[in-house]
Formats: sequence, C-alpha cells, structure tokens
Amino acid sequence: MKIAILAPSPVPFVLGGAENLWAGLLQAFNRQPDIECDLIKLPSPERTLAEIFDSYHRFASLDLRHFDLVISTKYPAWAVHHPNHVVYVQHKLRGLYDTYPSQLSCAIDERDLARSGLPVTLVRALQGGPIEGLGMVYTAHALRTAHAPHAADPVWSFPGPLARACVHLLDRIAMAPGRIARYAAISHTVAARPDYFP
Repeated sequence: MKIAILAPSPVPFVLGGAENLWAGLLQAFNRQPDIECDLIKLPSPERTLAEIFDSYHRFASLDLRHFDLVISTKYPAWAVHHPNHVVYVQHKLRGLYDTYPSQLSCAIDERDLARSGLPVTLVRALQGGPIEGLGMVYTAHALRTAHAPHAADPVWSFPGPLARACVHLLDRIAMAPGRIARYAAISHTVAARPDYFP
C-alpha cells in the first residue's frame, strides 16, 4: 500500500509538534511490511489572508491518485481531493476558530458582503447555504480573486468576520461528508471543538 502524509510546511520554517507527529507517522508506516509511505509538504505561509487562500488552492490542485491512501492532519492540506482521504485532525486555523478574538464579531454584515466582490454562489454559501457543486479549486481561486482588489478594505480584515467565514467555508467544503473516507482527531479535546467536524 502506498500512503501519502500530506502536510503544510510553515513559512518561516519551524519544527514543532505537528512536524514531530508527521515524522513519527512516516517512520511507523514505513516499518510495516507492504507499506510505502511518503511525507509531502507544501510551503504554506499564513501572514495574510491572500497567502491562506493561495495555500488552500495549491493543496486543492494536487493530484495524488498514484497513492492508495492520503492522510492529512492540518489545514490547508485537507483541501486535497482523493478517493481514500483520511483526516486525522490536529487543529484548524486556530485564530479563526477556537482562539478567534472574542472582541471581534463572528457575524458578517450584509453590506460587507455586498462590497466584498464575492460571486453570488459564495455569498450564499457564506450565509450558510448549500455547498454542493462548490469545488475546492474553484472556491479557493474565487476567494483569492475577490479578495485581491479589495485587500485594503476593512471588510477583508484578518482576522475578521469575513476572513473567518471564508476559511470556515473552505474547511466545510474540504471536509464535507463524501470527500473524506474517515475522520479522526488527535485528542478528545480536539474532537469536541465546535465547528471542527461536519
């Protein structure tokens, strides 16, 4: 069995708990008979919202069909599409989930959506509408395209309500039932976090 562990490479590069987990998984799998495992990492800067959208797009654009199984543990790696994709969640983009600043609103103002430059299909999805038919490549590209000419507009502040909603949408699409073969978490705490799993 050929397994790919797919992961983001932080920019600037650092070694931490995530990197230790990936190295341990890689070694453990490669010690097993009839398993060949590789760790595939893509640079994933997250200094700006544009960089985050670009990272989701890069992972969504990968073709890893030459592997029997793909395992991702962290955003934006789970944006990849593979028929046998297991998500073993370490955490989502914490600053837009469980450590989102409490003084910031989570609600997106209708006027902000109107001036965001987003296509109607994404506006509807951001308002909680259906995501069927929204592919990861399209969505990440459309978010980046809408954001680019309006990046200085406070509606696109990062962190902020629209940025938060956009990343939640990307994760909703990436981790939608039917795209993922199996979900797991590294702890009960992670499994219990709101908005982490469909």
